[in-house]
Amino acid sequence: MKILIRLVLLLALAFAPAARAADDSVWKIEYLNTFPTPIVLYLGKNTLKITSPPGYVVLSNGPKWDAYIFNSASKECLFLPYAKWKKYGIGKLFADFPPLAQYEKVHGNEKIIGLAANHFSLKGIRHGALWRDRDKSMDCVYHYFGTDAIPTNESQREVFCAWLGVPLSKDLPLIWASSYGGENKFFISAKSATKLPYAASLFAKPLNYKTVLNTTKFYLSDQNVSTIESLVDIGTSEHAHK
Repeated sequence: MKILIRLVLLLALAFAPAARAADDSVWKIEYLNTFPTPIVLYLGKNTLKITSPPGYVVLSNGPKWDAYIFNSASKECLFLPYAKWKKYGIGKLFADFPPLAQYEKVHGNEKIIGLAANHFSLKGIRHGALWRDRDKSMDCVYHYFGTDAIPTNESQREVFCAWLGVPLSKDLPLIWASSYGGENKFFISAKSATKLPYAASLFAKPLNYKTVLNTTKFYLSDQNVSTIESLVDIGTSEHAHK
């Protein structure tokens, strides 16, 4: 009996390093959007980092999931407690899109960048983004692709979706796009997904940044006005199942 117990312990020790290595791995997902530089999402076991052009870095980790947004141009860091960004958002204004629960599931085995993906769509009407085009409208179809092949927790998805204005779901967003007027507009589109070994430096806070608590001042400083204007989609839309 003692020999059997020792054998079990030896086997447990032999496989322990592999288990730790698996837990410590990091997913790196690159997304394309309107910027030529990709948005990069890093997902650790209980942490998250987003690098977003033209110079933002978003950091958040459990158990509190407070958000830190760093701007390389102004050398400022915006600190947002979880309760605050959960209520008011992190960076991008709340998008004028319906929750994913209103979408219809598109059946079929689909893959995005080699990952099994869930596809949802919703038909609606889109109005012109400029005020002078508000009276113009066209049929529009919104498409969402997400995957549960990459493990995430709800807080990680909340941070990512709040920063990019993507509908929150139970899986990781891969593509968020709309089709109207014979064109496809990709808000985000996953380009690649790779697995990396964990490194503490990857999630370290940048040094020599001034912490600010005023969201308006942070985003509307001279260095950031053009960034926010380019990030925010000011178009409006109406949605109805057809």
